[in-house]
Amino acid sequence: MTFIFSGVGSYLFSISSTNVLLITLATLAFLYGLRLSFLHFKKHEFNYANEKPGYVKFCGLFGPVISGLSLGFIGTSLKSLKIPFAVKTGKMDIKQVYFGNTVTAFFASGFAIFWHEVLTGANNEQLFANFMLGASLWVGVHYIYEFTDIFFPNKWRKAFQIIIGLTLLIAGIKIIGIIQ
Repeated sequence: MTFIFSGVGSYLFSISSTNVLLITLATLAFLYGLRLSFLHFKKHEFNYANEKPGYVKFCGLFGPVISGLSLGFIGTSLKSLKIPFAVKTGKMDIKQVYFGNTVTAFFASGFAIFWHEVLTGANNEQLFANFMLGASLWVGVHYIYEFTDIFFPNKWRKAFQIIIGLTLLIAGIKIIGIIQ
């Protein structure tokens, strides 16, 4: 599913105007900003064991579709929005949801790079170089997250999330200001 929908997202990206992409980026900045500023996990949410079966099926089916489409279109899997939805609404295990989203985002990222190269007519060397760059960035982001656990205790995490969330809300306003 991620292969097909990352192709659809890549095609939509290739035919979209700059204003459509800016509006999408501003919307994502607002959604991510609101999520980081106001939606935080509580301790008991890290230990859910009785997930709601309907949400598990919904997330299992539409998670790869959403990741592929959004990665192809705007370059994000929406993981930071999908995980809170699955955990808070579906009472799903956060570790399983995070793992599933990470695997899906990895494959969807690779497929989106492939589709972007196909749609732009790049050669195999460019395709391989861009795939390696994308894979390196993906690995780097996840290791940076792991390093923050070492240097910043959990008690500071919520404060950092709120600061980043408010910054994203401001960025969303700035992006809206440059739309013509």
